Amino acid sequence: MIPLLAQAAALPSPEHYSSLGWLLVALAALSLMLKNGLDLWKDHFREEPRPSGTYVTISDFKDRIQELSEEMATDRAENKREHENLFSKLGGQERGINTNLRELDRKVAALDERSLTTNSTLAVMGQTIERIRERLKA
Repeated sequence: MIPLLAQAAALPSPEHYSSLGWLLVALAALSLMLKNGLDLWKDHFREEPRPSGTYVTISDFKDRIQELSEEMATDRAENKREHENLFSKLGGQERGINTNLRELDRKVAALDERSLTTNSTLAVMGQTIERIRERLKA
């Protein structure tokens, strides 16, 4: 069985063009192994972890918390100012509407008085017309 394995693993003669291909494959495999070995060495035996998006130092974290706190404080102050401005505008509009409603109430009350006066005048005129008709019939 070993002679079969040795026969199957036999390389072509160095003078044949396919031996150049095998040489390239061997060099590529060797360079890949060397690259992987160096990457492993660099990644696992360095003093600090590799900087990436997943690693955050405590000082960076505290700085970011401070920045966010400041942004939130300015946003809250801005929202509070907007809130106060909106409510002051609404308050002014409400006062204007209330003034207009009071004026409308006065006008409606004046119209009610006029209509009562007109109705009573019409009632008196109607009675007077009825008396005149009765006198004319008699």
